Amino acid sequence: MKAEKFSDALENIDDRYILEAAGQKAAKKSVLRHWKTWGALAACLCVAAVSLLAFRQLGATQSPPSIVQTAPASDSPSGMRRFMNYNGMRYEFLGDGAIYEIPREELGEVLGTLDYDIVSDPETYSGKDLASSFALGGTVYSLNGYSPEFRLAVEWDGSYYLCESVAYTDGQLLQIDSYFSLAGFPENIQGVSIYDHAGINLLDRLPNEEIENFTELLKGSLPAELENEDYQEIGRAQQEGRSFQISFELMDGTEYRFYLIPSLRISMFGDGRYSLPQEFCDSYTDIFEGLTQPEQPMS
Repeated sequence: MKAEKFSDALENIDDRYILEAAGQKAAKKSVLRHWKTWGALAACLCVAAVSLLAFRQLGATQSPPSIVQTAPASDSPSGMRRFMNYNGMRYEFLGDGAIYEIPREELGEVLGTLDYDIVSDPETYSGKDLASSFALGGTVYSLNGYSPEFRLAVEWDGSYYLCESVAYTDGQLLQIDSYFSLAGFPENIQGVSIYDHAGINLLDRLPNEEIENFTELLKGSLPAELENEDYQEIGRAQQEGRSFQISFELMDGTEYRFYLIPSLRISMFGDGRYSLPQEFCDSYTDIFEGLTQPEQPMS
C-alpha cells in the first residue's frame, strides 16, 4: 500500500477505536508494571522474614554473655577460704576470688561495705554481717535479675567479684527447692554439662529437652543425716570416679556448679550434703553409670 493510501485509511478510522486500542495497551503496561512492583515487594518481604527467623533462632541458641571472667584468683596469703556474710547468709567468692567484668547495668543497689576482717578475729567476726575473709573494704551490690539470697557482686580496688550463697551463718543449710527458685532455675539455665569430680574433663551434656525435668527433680533434694561411715563412703566414691561435677550454664554467661554421687543418692549444694530423690535416681542414674573418669588420688 502506498504511503498516501495508508494515510487516507488511517484518517478514516473512528477515533474511539484508536483510543480504545491505546487504552488497552496502556492498561497492559500498567498491569505488568504493578505485577513487577508487587513481585519485588513480596520477594523483599520473604527475604526479610527468613532473615528475621534466622536471627531469632541464632539468638535463642547463642545468647551473648553479659558477665565474663577476666582473671583467675590470686593466691590467698592467709590460706583461708574466701567468703563473706550478708543478711544472715554466708557467700563464697566464685572461683575463690576470680575477677569478672560486670556491665554497670547489671549492678543493682549498694547493700553495704565489707567492714569486718574475719581473718584477724575469726571467733568474733565469722558470723557477723558484712564481715569477710577477702576484699575487705569492698562495696557490696545486688545483681539485677538475681535475688540477693542467691548472688551478690563486690567491687574492690576497681575490680568486680561474684559471691554465691552456700549456707546460713548460723550453720543452717540451704533449702534447695526455694534456693533454685531464687536462682531462677530452670528458666535461667541454657545448658547442663557433666564433668569429672575435678571439674576439668567434660564427660557428657544433658539434652536440652531434659533440663526442666532434671532441675525440677533435683529440687526434691533434702538435707542428709550422715554418719562417719557415710562420709568415708563419699570419700571412696570421689576417689573411685563415682562423683561428678555438674555445671548449670546460665543466661548471663556464668555457671552454677555442684556435685552428684548418684550411686549413693548424694547431692552437694553449697556447704551442704543432701539426699537425692528416688525419682531423680530412677530417671538419671543410667546416664552416670555409663560415664568413666580417672580415679582421684586419695587426699
